[in-house]
Amino acid sequence: MEETQTSGEFTDLFFRKLPNTEQKLLEKRRNKKGFSQAVLARALLFYGLRIEYGFEKFPVMERSLWGKPYFPEYPDICFNYSHSDAGIFVGLHRSNLGVDIQGQKPFRQGLVERIASDGEKLWLQAQPQNQQELQFARLWCLKEAYVKYTGTGIRSSLKSPDFSSILDTGRGMVDNSFCQVFTGENYACAVCGTEKMEKPRRVEIKDVKVFF
Repeated sequence: MEETQTSGEFTDLFFRKLPNTEQKLLEKRRNKKGFSQAVLARALLFYGLRIEYGFEKFPVMERSLWGKPYFPEYPDICFNYSHSDAGIFVGLHRSNLGVDIQGQKPFRQGLVERIASDGEKLWLQAQPQNQQELQFARLWCLKEAYVKYTGTGIRSSLKSPDFSSILDTGRGMVDNSFCQVFTGENYACAVCGTEKMEKPRRVEIKDVKVFF
């Protein structure tokens, strides 16, 4: 989902439709970078809930001990979302999942050394120089999506698990989870879960606005 010139008006409209608990949480970020995207991520999530389950209003959302959001009233509905300058990515499924989206990331060797396993570093080094930033974004997305799937967040070494075995194909089993990474012109997005997910589809703000 990408922002447009009309997104500010829609952001304010949808913000007022969120539960009070979400409004209070987001209000703390109103004057910070990413506020609009955080609201729009919830709008896109509601779009999915409306399409798939017929929801008429946004349900109450809570967080686990490590910060992973969930719907206490609907434990069978699993979801996750991510937003960055590259856009917004929302996953909605019957089983646990984690997602992430990133624009091209500067290929800094120090960061690579900190997060990549030996196999991943070898794979990155073998990529054409003009592709390394996008390929690093693919790897970063997989790392983020995995820790969001497990619900632990970035609290331990990101060198494990090793995704080098699936970086060429973009999909496969890693540490008992099915992970997939998709690439756009200047961005990458990834999903990890207990089951294989459908390929993401592009949604514009105008598609979401029809419900308001």
